[in-house]
Order: sequence, then structure tokens, then C-alpha cells
Amino acid sequence: MEYNKPTSILFDTSYIISSTLWKDSNYHSAGNYIAKVDTFEKKYITNYIFLEIATVSSQKLGKLESNRLLQGFLGSNIEMIWIDKLLDKKIQLEFLKLKDKNISYVDLSTSIIAKINKISAVATFDKHFKKLGEKYGFEVVGV
Repeated sequence: MEYNKPTSILFDTSYIISSTLWKDSNYHSAGNYIAKVDTFEKKYITNYIFLEIATVSSQKLGKLESNRLLQGFLGSNIEMIWIDKLLDKKIQLEFLKLKDKNISYVDLSTSIIAKINKISAVATFDKHFKKLGEKYGFEVVGV
């Protein structure tokens, strides 16, 4: 039986922040996953994740460094998946069904985007993504 290598990965905010902030508790762990992440042909973030990265990096790094980080994303091969009004409505309805108080709206949106777009994996350090991966059908890299 031939193993099908996962081809696409969606980055969660926790992975991006951990891999860029040397003071972050997961900074060294993020470095351990670079080789694995590089094996994926297609790399994605969502517009919601971009918003979170912009906010957190601005608070932790200051505007100048945050802008450099964000410009790096905009000029990279990481593709942005846009969550539009129709998809957001679907996420809202799904969020209202959630029983787990630790799953954020953005984390749920990430999981739904992964499923809809048949994305193989999500890079994250949020432990609850293991359950989300089982439910929405993606591998979790980083936890």
C-alpha cells in the first residue's frame, strides 16, 4: 500500500506566533517542526488568522517588527483563504453547537476551512486541535 504524503497545511496563529517570538514557550518546539512543515507543497492561512497574527505580533513585538512579519506573509508562498459572509454564517451556526468552551471561534473556522478545502494538516500548539482534527479530518502538526 502506497502512503499518500499530505500535500497541504494550514497555519494556526499559535504556530506562527510561537515560531517567530523567541520568548514564546513553544519557540524551540516550533523549530523542531520546520522540516516537517517544509514537506507540504501548499501552505495556507485564513484572513481570520492573519487578523490574530497582526494583533498579537503588534502587542508583543511593536508595530515596526509586526509590520515586517506581516509583510513577510504577504510576500510569501503562503496563500490566504478568505472567509466570506456566507462561510462565516456556517461557522457561526457550528460554533453555537459547540460544548467545549476552550475552542475559539477562529480555531473552529480553521477546522471548517481545512475540511472544506481538503487541507491535509493544521500546524498548531493548541491541544484541542487533536479533537478538531479527528472530527474535521486533518492531521495536527505541533501538538
